[in-house]
Amino acid sequence: MILKIATTIMMLAAGAGEEVRLGRAREYPHAGVSVSLPVGFSAQSISGDFEIVRADRIRGRTATQSVTLSAFPIKKEVTAEAFSKMLLENLRRNLAMRYLKDLGQKTGKIAGAESLVRELTYKHRGDEIAAMGGVFVRTSETAGRVAYVLTIEVGKEHHATLDALFEAVAGSVKFMDIKRPLDLEIEKGSVFLKDFKARCALRLPKGWTGRSNQLGLFAGLTDYTQGGIYSPAVQVISLEMEKATPEQLGERALEKERKQGSQVKVLEKGPVKIAGKDGFQFVLQRKQPVPESAPEDYKPPPVIEIRRLFNIESTEEGKQKHFAILLTVHNCPPSKALEIMDKVAKGFSLLPSLGRK
Repeated sequence: MILKIATTIMMLAAGAGEEVRLGRAREYPHAGVSVSLPVGFSAQSISGDFEIVRADRIRGRTATQSVTLSAFPIKKEVTAEAFSKMLLENLRRNLAMRYLKDLGQKTGKIAGAESLVRELTYKHRGDEIAAMGGVFVRTSETAGRVAYVLTIEVGKEHHATLDALFEAVAGSVKFMDIKRPLDLEIEKGSVFLKDFKARCALRLPKGWTGRSNQLGLFAGLTDYTQGGIYSPAVQVISLEMEKATPEQLGERALEKERKQGSQVKVLEKGPVKIAGKDGFQFVLQRKQPVPESAPEDYKPPPVIEIRRLFNIESTEEGKQKHFAILLTVHNCPPSKALEIMDKVAKGFSLLPSLGRK
């Protein structure tokens, strides 16, 4: 991801009696925005949908101050005020939030766009929190309307810093062209997703969302030009099953999908190495259903899926531990999808068995 180096900015906190120092501007071209984080804040791994960046100031093991910037695709009729109200209602329904108080709202500008800023206090898992959230909306030629949400949260002992932090960070936000993730360089990140039960790990590309789910490990980057879907999206799956070659397992999966009505075309297939193991790869093209509201001549862009399969010996007699790394990209040439898979797959590794000494 492209990073623009900026001179450290020092801003005087209005009425708070302290300075807020901001570091270099961090660019997020897939979301079309850049922002500077306060000095002393550490960027955290991203696990939530539509989060762009999250950074905390840590004291001991506790985050005492936090900055989050998110971007949500919205319909053309949704305003900043309407989106802010929706977020507030979601917070009211959050069972982890107690004693939530809305202290009022004010209007302003962030990145040159009209903004609505709301101040709240609440208890979250026993901690007293003060927060300020600003919603601002843009219309992009490549991605339509996008609502951005800048949120600052501080603990009880830092309430006096809230206004200063928000004004400093909000003043650093700038819009840029929204680009497709497929057009961006994939950079090696420093965050590893680990599934000790499945005995595997995945190194997240820089800026990607990553989390564990019911299937295993998930990673992806939001493509706002395609309506806010994850593209590329990577899913790692591990299952204990009867013995079969990776090719056999892949063919069985395709046969089952076709019987269920999926229109999947095999573009190519063949052997591949995964984490030093012999595996098998399928490059597929999946036809998307046409939405009911689409015009008669509408042709949905194809979805490219790459499946890399391999197995290792299982501790269960007569079974194997089968692994699958699945990549899904929308409206993308197969050659580009393969390039992405090669880079992501380099970050996949096997972990030692928990019972191994």
